[in-house]
Amino acid sequence: MHGFVIGLDLGTSGVRAVAVDASGQILGLGSATLPLTKITGARREQSPEDWWNGCRTALDELSQKLDLSAARAIAVDATSGTILPVDNHNRPLAPARMYDDADTGDLAAKIKSLAPRESAAHGATSPAARALEWVKLPRLHCILHQADWINGCLGATHWQTDENNALKTGYDPINRCWPGWLRGFGLSPGTRLRAGGPRPRHS
Repeated sequence: MHGFVIGLDLGTSGVRAVAVDASGQILGLGSATLPLTKITGARREQSPEDWWNGCRTALDELSQKLDLSAARAIAVDATSGTILPVDNHNRPLAPARMYDDADTGDLAAKIKSLAPRESAAHGATSPAARALEWVKLPRLHCILHQADWINGCLGATHWQTDENNALKTGYDPINRCWPGWLRGFGLSPGTRLRAGGPRPRHS
């Protein structure tokens, strides 16, 4: 394979971009620092715009070391369980709630009564519990995982979310689908909560 691929990694405090050739040799690195997570009690929030700005900064730094037009592909890795609500233009409607956000009240107990014991959606930090608080947001189109939103910012228009990212949101990895109990919980897989989906360009 000629050219190289780019890996883009979003952590809680920063973004890293790395270019790697077919032999596994690292050709260049770029990075950016993210603003501190906003902490209010058990709630943990970040601005999606800060993520995108961090990605652009990391890629800009990487572009100083090699021509990014030669890249053949880009892969995005982000914090599993971090979610955000978007409108039908895929603009964020609220701050993203982070993977370790435990401000879910009694919703975790409700999930326990509905979800099978082996579901990864259990626990105080369940993304499914956080997502339920957004279902009545005006102009809500869907709820996305962090990596999906970044993929859209990069120009992707069709994709499926990584199943590992969706596990804590209730995704069933055995049957490879969103389970029916989510509807009983108040979420609607495929419309307001979905595994990936179309995402227009984001400027």
